[in-house]
Amino acid sequence: MRHAAVVGAGTMGFGIALRLAAAGHDTVLVGRTQASLGRARTAIAAAVGVLAEEGALSRDAAARALGGVRTAVDLGAVADADWVVEAIPERLSDKQALFTALDGIAGPDAVLTSTTSTLSMRDIAAGMRSPGRVALTHFVNPPHIVPLVEVIGHPATPETAVARLMEDLRAAGWSPVRLGREVPGHLVNRMQMALVREALALIEEGAADARAIDTAMRDGLGPRWAVLGPLETADFGGLAVWRTVIDLIAPHLANGTPTAVLDRMVQAGRLGVRAGRGFHAYEGDDPEALVADRDRRLLRVLAARQRDAGPR
Repeated sequence: MRHAAVVGAGTMGFGIALRLAAAGHDTVLVGRTQASLGRARTAIAAAVGVLAEEGALSRDAAARALGGVRTAVDLGAVADADWVVEAIPERLSDKQALFTALDGIAGPDAVLTSTTSTLSMRDIAAGMRSPGRVALTHFVNPPHIVPLVEVIGHPATPETAVARLMEDLRAAGWSPVRLGREVPGHLVNRMQMALVREALALIEEGAADARAIDTAMRDGLGPRWAVLGPLETADFGGLAVWRTVIDLIAPHLANGTPTAVLDRMVQAGRLGVRAGRGFHAYEGDDPEALVADRDRRLLRVLAARQRDAGPR
């Protein structure tokens, strides 16, 4: 794969384009407007600066990332791409329209993938003539830092095409995992939403506030899960012990949709970092500086894992 295209210049799109360009691929980033592409170029420059400062990009790779992303507002710019990544908002009708258009614009051998975190590839490709070149590549935000990518082909996609896609992702520095079948939310969002649902329920029940919950995760589960996955953690704890603990705790876990606390916050305009307040207060903080600080901390965690990783 030599030529790549990313359609969608938002949070996910610029990061995917950055990583592809840094890996040496001729990359075009397609956005709706020149204004959105200008914001993406600014974001790429800032992200490359952080990556370079933290030693995550060599000087040559940083130069490739900065100079290797072309931009366009015309979808025809994807015509020579070997791989087109869709990274537009989660609206099924918009994704269907885009994939139908890409089916007629991209070359016949091009692979077309979606970053959808919730939608079905069957549904997204419903209007296409050639669904056999479609696959899911669900990246985790920020995609230029977090290595995981969830992958599954459309039922009509040949196994060889999915295997090649996995190779291309690895070559660009990502860590792809192959899904056995499509499930809503895939793996990461299914597990993440289960945790968030429990956190919201604990707040509603008065068991803890947001700061206590985030501290418990960051200083308790976080360090352990950075080293072991949840099933490895169970193995180390002993499965008989875990079987007993599940019996004791599972009946008390949230089973509904505890969104009342979110509804109250949204109605009050407490929308998160860029609004100055969410579960926590960010008044007076520069959102871009907060993002850069988050990215530096992620890079340091990943660097430590890479230094300490030994043969399994």
